Amino acid sequence: MGWKKGETGNSNGRPAGSGKAQIVRRIIADVFGSEDGAIKTVAELAKGGDLQACSLLLSKTIPPLRSSHEAVTLIDVEALQAMTASQRAALINEAAITGRLPADIALLLLDGIEREYRIVENTELLERLEQLEIKANQKG
Repeated sequence: MGWKKGETGNSNGRPAGSGKAQIVRRIIADVFGSEDGAIKTVAELAKGGDLQACSLLLSKTIPPLRSSHEAVTLIDVEALQAMTASQRAALINEAAITGRLPADIALLLLDGIEREYRIVENTELLERLEQLEIKANQKG
């Protein structure tokens, strides 16, 4: 048997102000004189040249910069598919060096090429091994 909509097992509920955030706010207000007193204190320290306080303020108010990812066409799809892994890697390196491709994106693409190459290599080795097993079973 579940609760009906609008009913609770505790009609009084949790007392107001008993949450962790409210408790921390009360402690800050007691220590610094108001809820925003801690922020004002850190801001004053930052204004006075405290780099840690400045860093704390910036980290909490301004989001960190992230790289932007715009679409870049280096080569058409047909030509790309005809290239070897090392040719694609060279194309990506050249694009990163000349500034047509951000370095972080180039690293991700190169990592993808390396992973693809490993998969292809493992697949080819597995196929060779299976062929050797078939030949060995036919002779035996």
